[in-house]
Amino acid sequence: LKNGDFIPIRNGGGPTPLAHPNTLPSRCKWMIRQIQFFCQKFSSIDRTILVAHKNCGYYATTPSQCHGQGKERRDLPLAGSLVKQVIPRLNVELYYAELINGDIEVTFEELQISEDVITPPIEWTRQYETAK
Repeated sequence: LKNGDFIPIRNGGGPTPLAHPNTLPSRCKWMIRQIQFFCQKFSSIDRTILVAHKNCGYYATTPSQCHGQGKERRDLPLAGSLVKQVIPRLNVELYYAELINGDIEVTFEELQISEDVITPPIEWTRQYETAK
């Protein structure tokens, strides 16, 4: 991608809140609103790319139900599922990053969206119907 071909949304923990809308509702809602805003502002946006990485320190700030072995890899497909559910017109790509070779190289593994459906909190579900 060239400069101007993308709009980065950077936040600690990456897509983690999207995998836990009922546990991290305000963080999840903020992320969905950011994605929705840019999709409405720039109608040419047709895809979003979510990236998570191994050993993400953000999980230390989340409730214990978000923790677990392989949590970053487990959560990324769920996060993609929520984005696709809320904004179905988007193509959602998922990449799991891991440092290798003594932490001097990064590998990216493409993951698929989970078939598990995450239901966002009912009080803010309707706000996103216009983004579909």
